[in-house]
Amino acid sequence: MAKKYKNIIYLVCALTVLACVIMAALIYNRNREQNRFVYTDNYDSVLFSIDEFDFTLKDASYYIMLMEANVHEQALTYNSNDPQAYWNIELGNMMMRTFVKNQVYDFMLRDTLYYIEGAKLNLKLDKKEEEALNEKVNKMLKSLTSKQMAFTNFNFKELYDILYRIEIAKLYTAYAHNENATLVEADFNKGGSHYAIVSSKYNIKPNKSLWSKVTLGINSI
Repeated sequence: MAKKYKNIIYLVCALTVLACVIMAALIYNRNREQNRFVYTDNYDSVLFSIDEFDFTLKDASYYIMLMEANVHEQALTYNSNDPQAYWNIELGNMMMRTFVKNQVYDFMLRDTLYYIEGAKLNLKLDKKEEEALNEKVNKMLKSLTSKQMAFTNFNFKELYDILYRIEIAKLYTAYAHNENATLVEADFNKGGSHYAIVSSKYNIKPNKSLWSKVTLGINSI
């Protein structure tokens, strides 16, 4: 009888431990699911600000989509059966996806800085350039894949505004080059002389915590 009681006690203890393990696993999975970062739920989150201008994750989705499409072509050439293998290539102390992610951030910041500079100079598109941009936006919206559209969820105005800022940034770099013909392309990129001059004029506030949650190579391809 005593042995039977002991067996029952052991069984109850084992079931209790098992129940605790299952409960802990359920709580962990629930918390992980609750804390899982969903890009499309955070469109309005500010990725960085330059003085009063806020650049959101919705703005960033264009750059991410474009870069992912370009790198994906290289990834398919590298390994058509497993494109992610290309994104995971080690480049010194970082993976390819991290290297590409850093490039995307630099491009976004650069374009925004030069857009603000161009706006201050009242640089604008002429009528033909506006018509061309309208056509470009319409064509791009029609050409987006289902995954790209699901990731960006662009309407005409949203995509137009992003591309408009990029065009003004281009006008600014052309203007700056006309003012100083010694400037070359590298001078306008991060680490370049002109970039350093322009960026030093502004209060740039990056949201590093938000950007750290974004992973490239999995969003729109």
